[in-house]
Amino acid sequence: MGFITNQWLMGNPERNRHFNPVQGLIKAFKAWHTWLTEERGVVLGIQLKREGGDYQTMYFTQAEIDKMFPVISGTVTQAVRLKMAQNALRDVSDAELLSFLAMLLSLRAEAIPASETKARTPSAIPPGLKTG
Repeated sequence: MGFITNQWLMGNPERNRHFNPVQGLIKAFKAWHTWLTEERGVVLGIQLKREGGDYQTMYFTQAEIDKMFPVISGTVTQAVRLKMAQNALRDVSDAELLSFLAMLLSLRAEAIPASETKARTPSAIPPGLKTG
């Protein structure tokens, strides 16, 4: 369930003008129509449908999705992040995977104080991350 404002807001939505977010069901979908994909460069749509059947749809280009993704990915649960990583790395070559893991381990080592690295022990595969 998500919310969308019941009117277009100009400028600062924090100003002293009342608006009420409208509750509705959210559905995301890949763009499928030529008018969207070829003529407008749309790759994703998000639709919010409220009670009574009224709906609003937002369409996004790849550039817009790429700008939003860091924010969205930072707000999802750990289980979803692990699933995203699994999906992203599933089809890379072994060389690309090893290079990525080396870079990731290097970044983690820089972020962890030396006193903690000795105390760390390997952990089991996190829940929700299927290996097969």
